[in-house]
Amino acid sequence: MELSKKLRLVGKGFALEKVTQAQARSAAPILNDAAAALEKAERVVEAARRVVLNPAWGGVCDEDIELERALRDAGLLPPNG
Repeated sequence: MELSKKLRLVGKGFALEKVTQAQARSAAPILNDAAAALEKAERVVEAARRVVLNPAWGGVCDEDIELERALRDAGLLPPNG
């Protein structure tokens, strides 16, 4: 099962307060995996943001435009001015 689905199940159990102590302990590795994945994703996003903000950024091919739009839509770049 992919990490995001595992996280949703863990979150649902905690939200419903129907989590036993054993279930809480078994959730720890899932949460650790999620934290590690988020740390990796944050590094990738920050690198992409720096690339797009570089004055030499071309932004000419479809992939460039898609990357810039995704970062802007996520609020990670200032609005176009």
